[in-house]
Amino acid sequence: MSVQARVQLRHYQTAAIDAVRSRYRTEDRALMVLATGAGKTFTALTMAALTISRGGRVLWLAHRKELVEQPLRAWEGVPGLATGVGGVVKGGQRDYGADLVCASVQTVGRAPLAEGSTLRQVYAAGVPRLVVVDEAHHYADDGRGQFAALLQACAELAGETPQHWLGLTATPERTDRRGLTGLWGTEPAYVYGYQDAISEGYLVPPRVVRERLELSEDAADALALARKAGDDESAEVARVLLDADVV
Repeated sequence: MSVQARVQLRHYQTAAIDAVRSRYRTEDRALMVLATGAGKTFTALTMAALTISRGGRVLWLAHRKELVEQPLRAWEGVPGLATGVGGVVKGGQRDYGADLVCASVQTVGRAPLAEGSTLRQVYAAGVPRLVVVDEAHHYADDGRGQFAALLQACAELAGETPQHWLGLTATPERTDRRGLTGLWGTEPAYVYGYQDAISEGYLVPPRVVRERLELSEDAADALALARKAGDDESAEVARVLLDADVV
């Protein structure tokens, strides 16, 4: 029995997997866009299970501790999903040889091509045939920063071994306007947005509460200074909201 037959997928999750696999016929990477709450992790884990059932390994990259551990908990907790051994590479945990390696970007991204690096040790146990990049909008394609260097290292270490990349996100845009198309192509392989999920009853409609606040003189001055300097005002706004018990 196939992995997809053993687990229960919603129609759009099945469509997402089919679209990504179709993209892989012509390209080695694909971006999957699913609204928050629509099951990105479960959908990608199903693809991971398909890869492992065919003898491949999977490297799952995440930039926050909870996002490293979340897929492994789901992998082990959903009947019929896990087809191999899952492990973690972060901090003091070094499960290099697991079939599903859930890794912290901060850990495997440290001098990734250096002799004896953490990433090299993951690849020494077998080249991952699928690299899942969680919160893919963090990985700009302009070659700057640790994230870009890590993905370039993954491609270099794979060598001639075929390897597919799967980017996951609910928000395929960056606030700094740095691009994603060089990594993931001009169009996502599949998009299932908030309006889709709400109209089909998978997510509840948002309820927006608007509250007018009277700013103290100090808060108004701090916001005005941030605006004048061209700085990000979000930290000051957050402080004002917290002080007013809105959050």
